[in-house]
Amino acid sequence: MISQGRKSNNGKKTALWLLIALALCAIGYALAALLDIGGKSRAQQAAQDKIRDAAITIPPQVEATPAPAPQWEGWIADYARQPDKKVDFEALRQRNSDIFAWVTIPDTEVDYPIAFVPKDDTYYLEHDIDRQESKYGAIYVEGYNSANLSDPLTIVYGHNMKDGSMFASLHQFENETFFDEHPVIRVYMADYMLEYAIIAAYEAGDAHILAQYDFLDETVFAEYLDNIYDVRDLSAKFRQYKLSTEDRILALVTCVRGKDDARYFVQGVLKSNGERS
Repeated sequence: MISQGRKSNNGKKTALWLLIALALCAIGYALAALLDIGGKSRAQQAAQDKIRDAAITIPPQVEATPAPAPQWEGWIADYARQPDKKVDFEALRQRNSDIFAWVTIPDTEVDYPIAFVPKDDTYYLEHDIDRQESKYGAIYVEGYNSANLSDPLTIVYGHNMKDGSMFASLHQFENETFFDEHPVIRVYMADYMLEYAIIAAYEAGDAHILAQYDFLDETVFAEYLDNIYDVRDLSAKFRQYKLSTEDRILALVTCVRGKDDARYFVQGVLKSNGERS
């Protein structure tokens, strides 16, 4: 009987040590995974910083007679502004010819080039701005839109990354103070800047709006504009703005964590160049 008890105790000790070993292994794998994620996140941030440093130039603030504004033509003449920073699109397009614009929300993490591929709307879901496979993807516009931002509604997509990069920081607009303190989106083109007044931030479904609706039809677009202020999302934030079918709307869109059938929108209306910043 004593011998059997000892064997039983030895068996229990062996099982206990096995469980401890398995637990330590699990912890080790978890730590390794976290370090790997952190390393990838830092590498991604370093790569993005390198792109920004190479592409963006902030002109010095000097008190001098400003140069006359370029004579922009067509629809853009009423909206184009002198850029407050220079984006080297020549260098960016040598890096990737799909890049056509740069989007910024001042004082946030949103500060990225925008790519456009008319024939493959899913490409930049899994490829970065250097066309390398990446879970970060890139900021992009689908072929349902044009690449000159002239459409009634232009949608710009980006992933909601756990490290806060890409369009993850759009979710900060759920906070009312943040929404109030960040009123504009700026989009830089080759020789001008467009400024959008942020009018709404809300969660909605994942319906492919541009595929379902023809916004060149003024009746359809008018209904869409009316519906913006009818969103019932409890976290929705709005600025009242008198919209018309002559307006051009920009929507920055990302995923909602834990909700595969939901998307988060931050929308702005293009301001005329006569409106104050």
